[in-house]
Order: sequence, then C-alpha cells, then structure tokens
Amino acid sequence: MKLQLIDGVIFEGNNELDILRAMQAASIFTADYSMDEYIRMLVKNTGIFEHIRLALPIGDLPARARSLIEQLKIQGLAREV
Repeated sequence: MKLQLIDGVIFEGNNELDILRAMQAASIFTADYSMDEYIRMLVKNTGIFEHIRLALPIGDLPARARSLIEQLKIQGLAREV
C-alpha cells in the first residue's frame, strides 16, 4: 500500500504498521522512540498543529496503526495512492 501525506510525501509498506515505520524512519529526532511512543507523538502533534483530535483504540500496535492511518485519511491529512 502507498500513503500520500498532505505535504505530498509518499510512504510505502505492506500494511499500516509498515507505513508508520517508514514515516518514523524519515522523521528527525524519533530514532529512539518505540513505535508506541511514535504513534503517541503523531496523535499529540496532529492536535497541536492541525487542531484535529485523534482517538486511538487501546490494543496491539497493528490495530492502533490501522486506526491512525484511517483517521488521517478521514481527516484529509493523507490518502492512499
């Protein structure tokens, strides 16, 4: 799957968790974050910079990754290409 963010950057992976791993790899200052920490940072920053509150389910990382990507698409911050 491929996901394009609103800034035009495209990330590719086999699933949503792979997409988030690619996003984290391209991001600065997040190399030491666990995936859970990275997801929490994305949710927090989306609220701060985009004024959009995202709610993620409690559960395993694949479920949280699916939910985050879906919400980014619903909010118009990303789209599948």
